[in-house]
Amino acid sequence: MALIQNNGEKIYLNDTMAMENVAEKDIENFIGNSKFSPEKNLVIFFAPGNWIHVKAFAEKFPDADIIVVEIWLDLFYHIIGQSMFFNKFPEKTLVIGIHEKLKDSGRILMKAIGETDKKPLFFENPATWKMEEVKELFKKTFAGLLNGQ
Repeated sequence: MALIQNNGEKIYLNDTMAMENVAEKDIENFIGNSKFSPEKNLVIFFAPGNWIHVKAFAEKFPDADIIVVEIWLDLFYHIIGQSMFFNKFPEKTLVIGIHEKLKDSGRILMKAIGETDKKPLFFENPATWKMEEVKELFKKTFAGLLNGQ
């Protein structure tokens, strides 16, 4: 049984309920820290790692604008399955894969962000945002947005 530590709390990776409880806490922290408003913001889940945080957020804010950006192909397929087959996310949710082989994915993503008047907020998954691979790809993908372009 795989075990990870999240802020000192032991989480068994095959224990979906424990992972959902952690996701709900993480979402509550995000909402409080970011001052999220469904009317003013869209939320971008970059390299979410799995669908549980996105699902917890979507359940709390079913009318929110959500963009899921997955960088790992296997997880991208899983998130697509959760969003389309199981209807876990709002219908208008944009799920996009970012990969060096997908040349237009970054352009499509930035176009989607630019077509809204809502301010983007980034949900930082406590597990994946610590990874150098994620940090580098995030900076590369959102360089123009982060520099105010």
